[in-house]
Amino acid sequence: MLITREVLTRMGATGPNADRYVEALNAEMARHAIDTAPRVVHFLAQTLHESGCLRLTEENLNYSADGLLKVFPRYFPARAEAEAYARKPERIGNRVYCGRMGNGPEASGDGFRYRGRGLIQLTGKDNYRALARWCGQDVVAEPDRVGSELAVQSAVFFWERNALNDLADIDDLKAITRRINGGLNGFADRRELLEKGRHALRELGLAGSVAPASVPFAPTHRVVPLQLNLRSAPRVSPATLLASLAQGTEVEVRGPGAVAGWLRVRVMLGGTMREGVVAEQYLAALAPQPRARGRARAAM
Repeated sequence: MLITREVLTRMGATGPNADRYVEALNAEMARHAIDTAPRVVHFLAQTLHESGCLRLTEENLNYSADGLLKVFPRYFPARAEAEAYARKPERIGNRVYCGRMGNGPEASGDGFRYRGRGLIQLTGKDNYRALARWCGQDVVAEPDRVGSELAVQSAVFFWERNALNDLADIDDLKAITRRINGGLNGFADRRELLEKGRHALRELGLAGSVAPASVPFAPTHRVVPLQLNLRSAPRVSPATLLASLAQGTEVEVRGPGAVAGWLRVRVMLGGTMREGVVAEQYLAALAPQPRARGRARAAM
């Protein structure tokens, strides 16, 4: 499916933040099978919670002493220790994340270096290493990129690596939250965001279009040029490219795109149904199928 900026704003994102991420979200969700109503709303609920409705892509570790005692009691069991670290984000990160998730000891600086970043707050050197292998970008050497140009990709990576589509398919919000958070912190907000997402899809008429494989494929047009790009948004950019369609590929037109001259389509690629948009001028309508003559005989 292709979500709109209004889905994100109805879930709590500001207009500018929705505009900033909607194209990348559409592209990455489409590439990694986050393409049904349950998968989309669960993914958005978790990413919007973790990022403060798309405002934050880097973990804020600037805690007061009271905050440390509340959030990290295991690492700050006494007020004196909490006061010694209060409002010192780098020291806090190095203490609470040291010696786990692939990080070295507190003095290594790994805890703060590989703090939570991206729309799902990817944390720990092991996760950064795995992301580097997955996307081919050296985020171990350049961790700040996880919170900037790889903010969406890092979230999709974590979702895919932890098989969270499977949990979304059975609507297990608690299990998804535990995989992401390690517990149930912020569960009420995650549940509220999930319901907002469901309402948004229904009210905007998107809920019926988010399970592309559930409706039989009925091609209406074919690709005319040697190659035509399927995109996540009506804009020519590497960020919107989903796939390249060869000449003669049959597609099903689902309706007009958000911009004049573009159409929403479905297409079967490698046995998988994909949705996106294409430029209308490069499609030709298929000849209508002839109707069978005569009346069918009644079954005996």
